[in-house]
Amino acid sequence: MRKWLVLMAALIALAVSAATQPVHAAGNGTLTIEKRVSVKSAASTQQTRPLAGARYELTRIHAIAGPITATDAHTYRTLTGPAAYHVVVNTDANGEATITGLAIGADYLLRELPGAGVKTPAAPVLIRFSPTRTRYTYTPKSGLLESAPVLPDTKQPAKIVQTGGQLRWPLGLVAAVMLGGLVVAFGLTMRTRQEG
Repeated sequence: MRKWLVLMAALIALAVSAATQPVHAAGNGTLTIEKRVSVKSAASTQQTRPLAGARYELTRIHAIAGPITATDAHTYRTLTGPAAYHVVVNTDANGEATITGLAIGADYLLRELPGAGVKTPAAPVLIRFSPTRTRYTYTPKSGLLESAPVLPDTKQPAKIVQTGGQLRWPLGLVAAVMLGGLVVAFGLTMRTRQEG
């Protein structure tokens, strides 16, 4: 009788475990990571280069309750058992890393890890593969901020954000736009008073 109880308990535990593990279709999802960082340049546009050796961690996750928020570990859990997936990859000399064979219908958490060339990693991202979305290219923006020379009219260092350049508003143009706005507003007010 005791053997039957142990067997029944094991079968129930197996059934509960199987019920909590999501079922995913065969893996033909592909994730490509392209990592670039800024290089110092006197040019007005930001110059970049590929970063070799950047590390990324990809883990299969499942929602605990409600939608997954990649930056909130309370919204998901890491899968265990046969459905588990965890890998750490490094970018090559071209700043690229590719991961293939990822399950369709699965959620993955991608984290950029600190290391050479990555002082402050990008926030983690959720990647969800579906029958209509089997390929992703991830291009993290960490490392694409570069200090520029001090602007003479502001005494503050400018930032060249991502792959854009600097935007300087000449003081005369700003004053002309503001004055024009005031003239139009005054004219509309006067016209309304004359009609009323």
